[in-house]
Amino acid sequence: MYETNDKEWIFVFTGPDGAGRKTIAEMAGTTINMKQVLSYTTRKPRPNETDGIDYRFVSLDEFARSQKNDEFIEAVQIDGNWYGVKSADVRQELQRYGCVYLVLNRQGSDILKRIYGDKVIRFFHICRYRHSRRPAETAGGIGGSDSALHVPIRTRDGVQERMRTRV
Repeated sequence: MYETNDKEWIFVFTGPDGAGRKTIAEMAGTTINMKQVLSYTTRKPRPNETDGIDYRFVSLDEFARSQKNDEFIEAVQIDGNWYGVKSADVRQELQRYGCVYLVLNRQGSDILKRIYGDKVIRFFHICRYRHSRRPAETAGGIGGSDSALHVPIRTRDGVQERMRTRV
């Protein structure tokens, strides 16, 4: 495993599918000029996805070879497709840019946190409108009287706080 230095940080954006974690991560990355470490996947690209921008799309054989060679920090199978992050990619991007971000599910986020410890800062994005209409289309809309969401957050020192977020 690559040993990070004091100036290197890994930001992981996570949350349920469809919650907008990728959008939030891209906005943060663009704002502070962080580079994304892409995950590898065996699934077929969706119509709006591009290899090398959204994921690194590989064959099942190529993924299995990389897994056999112990190239992945983490590899998980979801709905019959494999996803993984290569340790060499994390190392190279950290050495080049100092701070990087990844968009992962909770399991991948937990694995990176276990490996890199305090160098991983996780952002959990929760959207309570995931499978319904957008907030502006619902009763009360954005800024309506019942549009606040309280999210428990665990800070670095282990103290639990509540964050009030407008949705």
